[in-house]
Amino acid sequence: MLSISGRNKKAGIEISSDMIVAALVRDTGKIIRIDKMSSVKIPTNTLKLSFKSKNIIDTKTFEKCLNDLKQDLKTSRLSVALPDTCTKIVIKKFRDLPEDDHDIDDLVAWDLSNFLKVDASDLRSSWEYMGKSVDGEHILLVVSSFNDVIQQFEDCFQKCGLSCGVVLPAGLSRFNFYASKLPLAGNFAYLGLFDSSVSIFVFSEGVPVFYKSLRKGLLTGGVSSAIDDLDLLLQYYTGEWPELELNKVFVASYLKSGIQIRQILQDSFSGDVHILDETQLVDVKTATGDGDMSLLPLYTSAVGAAKKV
Repeated sequence: MLSISGRNKKAGIEISSDMIVAALVRDTGKIIRIDKMSSVKIPTNTLKLSFKSKNIIDTKTFEKCLNDLKQDLKTSRLSVALPDTCTKIVIKKFRDLPEDDHDIDDLVAWDLSNFLKVDASDLRSSWEYMGKSVDGEHILLVVSSFNDVIQQFEDCFQKCGLSCGVVLPAGLSRFNFYASKLPLAGNFAYLGLFDSSVSIFVFSEGVPVFYKSLRKGLLTGGVSSAIDDLDLLLQYYTGEWPELELNKVFVASYLKSGIQIRQILQDSFSGDVHILDETQLVDVKTATGDGDMSLLPLYTSAVGAAKKV
């Protein structure tokens, strides 16, 4: 998780409860060229998403979906965005950090085991150093999952002859797609409004201070539910950071209407709202394949995963 290596041609997939979407991309350094977008429907009762329990109910059906996608993409190496339900994402602050990464691994594992009240050996975790807070504390973005959950997915990938360069949560993978359009200064929030989840990621002077995701979305409850979800997320945020006022909000969503976005934000936020445009981050003109570029927002997590290879 959260690792980077360099290859020009890359593939990424996002797994949700009823669909696998995939993107084959070329990263030129300045902009992403999408060579192909593809999707496979996952039959009902194949997956049951959970943080603690195994997610794959019908392994044969799930492996068939993976093989169908593999044949369509014509590649066996890819990065994977798993459902946010399978993971926990937390921002951890430490006054002091060991110099050796392995010692930081041990510190994070110990901290997570206390936080989640489970044995450290049951967890798989990764971290990324995000800088220092205004108080001089070291900030780590930490992702954790249960070994059994991740291992089950990895076993299926291996049976299908798929090599996974990176495995990370879908929400974080989607953020990776949009990150280059976000500022490095000021206090602002990134909001992700999608069918599977509604999430908020708050930054102060380029350093993350708060992350929270609700595993509901626009398709599940519609605009009225999204309003309630965002209000709840912002309540969580203001409860932890009452003194840190947000100047701007950047919204990632398949909704592009400023009126609709404002309706969702309503009383939660009255400042500057910027709707992120996916087409500014990809080379639409040279995109090939049978993918409908109007559906690009639905593929951002897969593209974000591919960027991490």
